[in-house]
Amino acid sequence: MTLAAGTKLGPYEIVGPIGAGGMGEVYRARDTRLNRDVAIKVLPPAFVSDPERLVRFRREAQTLASLNHPSIAAIYGLEEADGTIALALELVEGEDLETRLRRGPIPPAEAVAIAEQIAQALEAAHEKGIVHRDLKPANVKVRPDGTAKVLDFGLAKAQAEEAPAGPLNESPTLPAPVTVVGAVLGTAAYMSPEQARGKPVDKRTDIWAFGVVLFEMLSGRRLFGGEGTAEALASVLTLEIEWGLLPATTPTEVRQLLGRCLQRDEKQRLRDIGEARFTLEQVGRAASQFPPSAGSGPASGLPLYDQPGTRRPYLRWALVLLGVTVALGSVLGLRSAGWPRAFFGRGGGRPIRSIAVLPLANLSGDSGQEYFADGMTDALISSLAKIGALSVISRTTVMQFKGTRLPLPQIARQLNGVDAIVEGSVQRDGGRVRVAVRLVRTDTDTQVWATDYQRDLSDVLALQSEVARAIAEEIRVELTPGERSRLGASGRVDPEAYDLYLRGRAHSRRENREDNDQAIALLEKAVAADPGFAAAHAELARAYGIRLFFFTPEDAELDKKSRLEVESALRLDPESSDAHLARGVLLWTPRSGFPHAEAIREFRRALELNPSSDEAHHQLGLVYLHVGLLDQALREAQEAVKLNPGNTLALYRQGVVRLYMQDYTGAWDVFSKIPLEFNPALVNYQNAWTLFCLGRKAEARERTEAYARAYPQDVGGLNASMQAILAADAGERAVAEERIREALGRGRAYGHHHHTEYNVASAYALLGEVPEALHWLQAAADEGLPCYPLFERDPNLDRIRHDPGFAAFLARQKQQWEAFGRL
Repeated sequence: MTLAAGTKLGPYEIVGPIGAGGMGEVYRARDTRLNRDVAIKVLPPAFVSDPERLVRFRREAQTLASLNHPSIAAIYGLEEADGTIALALELVEGEDLETRLRRGPIPPAEAVAIAEQIAQALEAAHEKGIVHRDLKPANVKVRPDGTAKVLDFGLAKAQAEEAPAGPLNESPTLPAPVTVVGAVLGTAAYMSPEQARGKPVDKRTDIWAFGVVLFEMLSGRRLFGGEGTAEALASVLTLEIEWGLLPATTPTEVRQLLGRCLQRDEKQRLRDIGEARFTLEQVGRAASQFPPSAGSGPASGLPLYDQPGTRRPYLRWALVLLGVTVALGSVLGLRSAGWPRAFFGRGGGRPIRSIAVLPLANLSGDSGQEYFADGMTDALISSLAKIGALSVISRTTVMQFKGTRLPLPQIARQLNGVDAIVEGSVQRDGGRVRVAVRLVRTDTDTQVWATDYQRDLSDVLALQSEVARAIAEEIRVELTPGERSRLGASGRVDPEAYDLYLRGRAHSRRENREDNDQAIALLEKAVAADPGFAAAHAELARAYGIRLFFFTPEDAELDKKSRLEVESALRLDPESSDAHLARGVLLWTPRSGFPHAEAIREFRRALELNPSSDEAHHQLGLVYLHVGLLDQALREAQEAVKLNPGNTLALYRQGVVRLYMQDYTGAWDVFSKIPLEFNPALVNYQNAWTLFCLGRKAEARERTEAYARAYPQDVGGLNASMQAILAADAGERAVAEERIREALGRGRAYGHHHHTEYNVASAYALLGEVPEALHWLQAAADEGLPCYPLFERDPNLDRIRHDPGFAAFLARQKQQWEAFGRL
């Protein structure tokens, strides 16, 4: 029954409809007693006609009304009039998460803030014994001030009929027979595995749904789904989670939290949502690291995996025996890299040519030392990456497994079938550091080698290289003379400087102003404490570069300082891959005039020193793309994503290459996977251009108009320049010229302003304005985009191809392109 405006339900006067849900019609109403707006949910006729069910519903509603929390939408009362029964609820202004997520993923900082409030709401309810049972994006609203409110708390149970257990009876949006397809898929996608199987549920089902919602907020993708309810439920039960969908900027602690929430076995799942709330609070404040995972291994400090099914019993006993043997070796003076081989041997099977170093466990007993364990993990990855014959998974990729207790073969599958995994622990005690590591073959899930080391903290750099050399020996990887030299060249470091370096490095990998300020402050102290510490100089240059690129692009003094730090790093360690990478990034900027050949040489050198640097592959591919070496650009971008599936920018570059190759369908396939928020200006522009090239011009226009509303600042004028192309193509000369003026007026400090200039040239070419088109083509080429294949193929330039000036321009560009190909 539809309620007309003015209808009275007790003290509530209906104002108008809001929408409909699985549990009935929803209206805005006015509370005439308290002079406030409320939401009225009219219960379906099935409730009104079933006295027993209505009694149960009233009883549950009374319990739910006892919830009083700022993140829970309150229940004000239950009203009955003329056969209509309705709930009076708090009216929450704003949009629900389901609506918000249609625009793409939510930036990590915002997602963490929303998730923290959801966790607070669940914690308050769970303390009263109330389980939501139907948590999903549609049941979370975010007010304009950022306050999140969870709706329909516990109403799944309140509405449930006495019926055999089953997933369709656990949710108000899954009536049987099912008719509302969107609602069905929405709810089924967020059910816990035990809910999908029809088993009894408790607060852990909310924890699972919380993890699914948080994953979707971060990735912009629904984690589970299908063509129908059965497929959706099947995916909940069986689909392997694609952790690579999470953005690279997702904090490590949040990845770890998701791993604990999304355990299909509820016995292994996070048991208390309060832990999630605490973790998210800590992440939000950036005050501390997530505490070390529960359970440590034997005397060696190696982690034991006691989760059922993750290790065979004999292997656990072997690890215990290893701990005893390590302790005995310490007593007998056998502590060296070589003695365990006599006990374990090298193992058989296929050659090990790809390897992942899982985050080392922090056994210091102090969660504040987490940065030290992460730094040691990074260092071991970097040392192994110096071996050209070995493919090493990037730090960004492996950090998603921090604190998880997944079986190693499962982790290996998620890492593209890596051959071996290194895992272990680190313990810092005053001026000493202890590292325990073991190497496991993933095809047989058997241990190849294990040992532990104790060193003074000043010898930590040599220790990292020593571990890498021992692993290389165990897996029989031949080291070149240069690699042997690099792995043996590590000197001593001042312990205070090393500590400052690790703390600064932890902040420098987060590209926000607060972390950047802290990184620079700590790293400047590190180089002051030990001026001979090359890695600290390289990391400081990186931190300066982030500030220049994102926050102070016009700071000439900082640009000078960053270059000095790079040169200091290279003077101290000419074979520092990070320093060469930093030098290439600092070279390839508008301030430096985009010296493509020099940048290419730096990135190639970085890759010679560290073939597993996904970012060096990405940056090299980026330069290749701009100078028109498209085949090479695609190979480098693909290699970067292979090494680090979380390198979203490298994936994005693959789409740009395909666009320049006129493979528009392939480009769209890539761009459709890239969230707009990842880099709004570039992603929006390339999406609109691809739609335009596919003939979907109305969609392209809609996209640019939506972007203009959401991002009126229009960084670099890219959106306005794309609108100029659309207007020129449609014959709207006045509009095109106005958009050109807007685009060129946005400022030239933007690093990729050459794309704006190229779009302006394209718009003028479509308008038949030859001199203007040639002027801006030359500007784009001179200022970072000498991409001959693009100029030669782009149909937007067809109207000026007859002009002798364009032919001469094209000839010059081809000659330069051929020279780039000979580099």
